[in-house]
Amino acid sequence: MEAQWKGKRVLVLGAARSGIAAATYLVGVGAIVTMNTGSEPSTEERTKVEQLGITSVFGSHPLDLLDDTDVIVKNPGIPYHIPLLQAAMDRGIPIYTEVELAYMETDAAFVAITGSNGKTTTTTLVHELLKGGDRPVHVAGNIGFPAIEVATRAKPDDLIVIELSSFQLMGVETFHPKAAALLNLSEAHLDYHGDFDSYADAKANLFRNMTSSDRIVVKGADEEVMKRVPDALHASTFGYDAGDASVRDGWITLHGDNIVRVSELA
Repeated sequence: MEAQWKGKRVLVLGAARSGIAAATYLVGVGAIVTMNTGSEPSTEERTKVEQLGITSVFGSHPLDLLDDTDVIVKNPGIPYHIPLLQAAMDRGIPIYTEVELAYMETDAAFVAITGSNGKTTTTTLVHELLKGGDRPVHVAGNIGFPAIEVATRAKPDDLIVIELSSFQLMGVETFHPKAAALLNLSEAHLDYHGDFDSYADAKANLFRNMTSSDRIVVKGADEEVMKRVPDALHASTFGYDAGDASVRDGWITLHGDNIVRVSELA
């Protein structure tokens, strides 16, 4: 997918680790990159941006940046309500997050994990379990390395276990994991999303491109989670605390069989 970026004018918003990783990738595939931040970057970040030899605008988000922009790749933490992004949406300029960029770069299969609580623990456990299999496995997202860095080195048969926030999931369009877990939903980041339903719906973007041949893992007793599982995907749903997997008499069970004692977990 690298050819699609050649000659594209891409505005990268945010100079943190993921933004610099995205800019580095885009420069490498021939895009014309501008880096923009609303505040002054650290000395280390500024040095890295200067080494890329790209145009940079620090300290504000001037609207005239959009005059020379085909695509925006934004840091997930930058809210969509800032005037620059509102103007970009009015003009129909695509706005991606680094996760979308990573998905477009690789043919590796993604295992995606989100939720209000337990994301990092679950991502770590899934990564460690999959390391015991036959396919090379990487970890990315909020844990580990920026997704685009992992995607550029992953081979088509590899697996990428990725922890995702609601901020990242708001910016996906084509991202399609082969397996995905929405662990739970509780009120969080309402200053960013505005209300609980907007936050929960952003999490549910995890499922937007999945099909019945993929696997969804959810807590069947969580009504807010289940409201957001598309009807077409219920056949591919694996539930915990709902029959498929549960804790019973001190054991983790799978389809009724005892697998491991809870006391033996690290």
